[in-house]
Amino acid sequence: MARQLWVYVGARRVAKLANDAGKFSLEYASENEPAVSVRLPPRKQPYDDGACRTFFTNLLPEGEWRQALCRQLGIAPEDDFGLLEAIGEDCAGAVSVRANPDWREAGGRYAPTTEATLAKWAKNPAARPRIVATPGLRLSLAGAQDKLLIHLDGKKPYLCENGAPSTVILKPDIRDAFNAIEASALNELASMELSRAAGLETPRTFWFASSFAVERYDRVRNDGAWRRLHQEDFAQILGVPAFAKYEVTWKSCFEIASRYATTPSKARLALVDRLLFNLMLGNNDAHAKNFALLHHESAHVVLAPAYDLVATSLYPSLSDRFAMPIGHAKTLAELDDTAWRGFTDDVEISLPYLRRRGGELAESVTLALDGLGARLDRENPSLVRDAYPLRRRRDTIERISELVRRNAQRVTRSLGSKRQTG
Repeated sequence: MARQLWVYVGARRVAKLANDAGKFSLEYASENEPAVSVRLPPRKQPYDDGACRTFFTNLLPEGEWRQALCRQLGIAPEDDFGLLEAIGEDCAGAVSVRANPDWREAGGRYAPTTEATLAKWAKNPAARPRIVATPGLRLSLAGAQDKLLIHLDGKKPYLCENGAPSTVILKPDIRDAFNAIEASALNELASMELSRAAGLETPRTFWFASSFAVERYDRVRNDGAWRRLHQEDFAQILGVPAFAKYEVTWKSCFEIASRYATTPSKARLALVDRLLFNLMLGNNDAHAKNFALLHHESAHVVLAPAYDLVATSLYPSLSDRFAMPIGHAKTLAELDDTAWRGFTDDVEISLPYLRRRGGELAESVTLALDGLGARLDRENPSLVRDAYPLRRRRDTIERISELVRRNAQRVTRSLGSKRQTG
């Protein structure tokens, strides 16, 4: 007998997701329902496994983090459907997956907790209660990293029960001694602050409960209640499974912006800025799941704000290869005029514009480095109190700053930009 779950977009139940002998199918309640995805518009006929599976599996955790969750929940690691059933209540965007066809948004509630409790859970996952025993303990679905989902009202934290929308994502330090990844949460806090200061659209970020914290841009306050905004990452839009996220090209990303954004030219230029900033940051892990479209309630579709920005080049053990090649260039060392010309031909962006914008952004990013550590300390008092010793914190920021200055110079030289950074 087929297993089934119910798919909601916001508060509305729109479709049935079935699993028959390991094969997914998606059947809309009617042709007038909100679309789960731009590539899965409502229709009478159900979508088969090949059409719909990747959208839902891209909501799930990856790698070792997935393995750990499955062990705790008693679910086979390969059971995508079972994992969706267990933790699908609070996903990226407005889509949620539920076993209860009669769920109502009004039944959601926020249960008070404390920053000290969350900090304990962040520092030591083994100290967390079991998910099945703690209704409000929710974990972000997509990605390979440990995350906690909470709601913040001012400085008061809450767990999100019975489908109440989370509004903040907490990301503790990655624990990966094998690859010598240290202070990843501080790295992301600094990287996102640089993005914001350089003029890129970036959600509010801060330090909370011994973790990097980011306000969810896919949540909006409406009529006194929090609502979900629909988003889908580029892998979902392309129908690419998470394990193939590094096979997506910049050409495909720009085609998504051109085809689906309400104002394609604005989305394409924002995508140029993301590419250039990631190069200067030294973020070689900017793959298809780190870009998304955000569907506003007005049906206005835009490139989602920047997220998952980390200077991965800070860690020598991680790959120096770009997630998506630029022309023939697969690393920063290979980036040259020929690579940029190949890229501009692929995505139909003017090379003179790219040169000018590269110089402008390099200047903005370099200026944003001034006083970066002091700004982070000033704006995040708890970072000073409970995160890292002063020397380690300053050393991390200095290393990021040196990396970004060096990369900004490399990028402007490769572009032949007339603006040079100091």
